[in-house]
Amino acid sequence: MLDVIIYSGFAGIVTCVGVVLVLYYEGLKRYTVYLVSFAVGILLGASFFNLIPEAIQFIPSYASMTVLAGFLLFYLLENVVIIHSCAEAECKLHRLGWMSFWGLFFHSLMDGVAIGAGFEVSKSLGIVTALAVIFHKLPGGIITAGLLLKANFKRRTTLYYSLSVGLATPFGAIITNLLAYQLTETIMGVLLASVAGSFIYVAAADLIPLTHDEHNIVNIFQVFLGVGVIFGVKAFLG
Repeated sequence: MLDVIIYSGFAGIVTCVGVVLVLYYEGLKRYTVYLVSFAVGILLGASFFNLIPEAIQFIPSYASMTVLAGFLLFYLLENVVIIHSCAEAECKLHRLGWMSFWGLFFHSLMDGVAIGAGFEVSKSLGIVTALAVIFHKLPGGIITAGLLLKANFKRRTTLYYSLSVGLATPFGAIITNLLAYQLTETIMGVLLASVAGSFIYVAAADLIPLTHDEHNIVNIFQVFLGVGVIFGVKAFLG
């Protein structure tokens, strides 16, 4: 439980850092593209080296279908809450703010579930999953605060709601860990495969397009470095 609290709590703190950058240090946002590139590698490495192989151990017959279901679920979620399609001017700002908030809150909650489920399987899987969550939380915090400000939320209101998105991660992790003894192997496999699908979606749909804003060798290196870090952690921890 202590590992779950520490890692998920740190993930929530990183989200808050992203929020603060938007609210008080907007000039620093341009440097986050390098962290975004690194996060892409981390998410993909965690999915293909760790989460999917573990899910196959639990649900060998339909692990791949569940990964795809997780991918499509997050695609549907982002379209339903209009995070992408309503980021344009034609959308009603108030609806954009509230729907974006609830979509991001749910996403953050599922990140916590991922950490809790990972540590229930093994400490090594928990650490890798937590790293994948942590490294995409900074851009996540920036996106959260940016969308709320775009929807004309006051700065203080934006801060409060963004912080609640960050806190959803440790909340989800702790609840999942507390209820872990009731989870069957099938449920655990479904959770891991779904998380892998969501990580792949976040990397492909949300983060990789951001890296295209700056075409340089550093971005490419950061993506491969992220994959290499996960491979190294897996090799070291087993």
